[in-house]
Amino acid sequence: MKNKSLEAQEDLTLSIEYKKPSRFWRVILILFFLFLVITGINTFIVYRRAKKYQEQFLRGAEISQEDLLNTIESFRQDSAHLLENQDQAIKKKTLLILGADQLAGRDDGAILTDTMILLQLDLQNNQIKTIALPRDIYHSAYQTRINALYYYGLEDNPDEPLDFPARAISELTGIDIDHTLLIEIDALEELIDLVGGVEITIEEGFTDPLFPRKNVDVSIETDPAILYESIVFEEGQEKMDGNRAMQYMRSRNSGDDQGNDLARGHRQQVVLQALLKQILNLDFLLNEPEKFGQLYRFYLNHFAQSLSVNEVGRIATSWLIIHNEDEEIAAPKFISFAIPVYPENADGLIYNPPLWQTQRQWIYQIRDLEIFKKTLQDFLANNELN
Repeated sequence: MKNKSLEAQEDLTLSIEYKKPSRFWRVILILFFLFLVITGINTFIVYRRAKKYQEQFLRGAEISQEDLLNTIESFRQDSAHLLENQDQAIKKKTLLILGADQLAGRDDGAILTDTMILLQLDLQNNQIKTIALPRDIYHSAYQTRINALYYYGLEDNPDEPLDFPARAISELTGIDIDHTLLIEIDALEELIDLVGGVEITIEEGFTDPLFPRKNVDVSIETDPAILYESIVFEEGQEKMDGNRAMQYMRSRNSGDDQGNDLARGHRQQVVLQALLKQILNLDFLLNEPEKFGQLYRFYLNHFAQSLSVNEVGRIATSWLIIHNEDEEIAAPKFISFAIPVYPENADGLIYNPPLWQTQRQWIYQIRDLEIFKKTLQDFLANNELN
């Protein structure tokens, strides 16, 4: 028989061996419970943040939750279709952007397009290309400067006034235009302020002593001191609000090489590129939900009729599909093209004929239409970063 001390020792050993797994599982259960609590808290925080983000976005966009959910569902369906049919992903989109300048036509009340830019979204090569079209290019087929094309489109077809300028510019350049967007100067100023301004590198400083003041009734006022103001831009980096950016884009009376139409076209491209960079800035989109909502509302008010919400979704999904295997998806690169002028440039595509040949109209004439077309088409067709 075992003595009592040995039995007691065995009982103690069995007791300890029995308690070991019990403690182990207790620790596991406690850790699992803590994990659930932490996960629940994080989920709650994420939910609260998402809910708050959605509320702020909806407030800025001035839309209902139902409208947002319907839009998201439409996006989801389009994205699912493209993911299943990736060969249908959009490779390129070409837009004609028209900036309507009320001041440019204030002498006769005509709404002229002071800014005309061809913009191509090259999703395949991750590039955004722009061509500034000088507003005084003469379209011989319609016997007018191209800045009046929208005005004639408005007269001819008030319901679809953008059809005519799109068709005329496509004929002139040989470039197919997918969408035409019109924005008035006041609205563009509002948009720049909405995104918090734009960072501009001023390549060459200038002074314009005759910049038209805002809100002046030119039919009554004749005093130059009231009609005009002097604006100064110095070389270097400048953060511009909407009003300042508009001055930079529209100035034309500096009396140096910054006062001509080509320099203005280049500055317009610079501002447009800076604006697009700010709009595509993820920090802005993620951290400013109400501003993002206001940006969406601005798009709905000004562009949705010409470039639908679904089409924007298809473009974004196509971009992600095309670059889904990239190690790092980088922001698109901006590339601009300035149309060269003869005789300053021996290969210039346009020139300024003497006034006696043009019934005293200051215009740019295209030297050779076929070469003009081919040069612009080649710029858009080539991968400029290779």
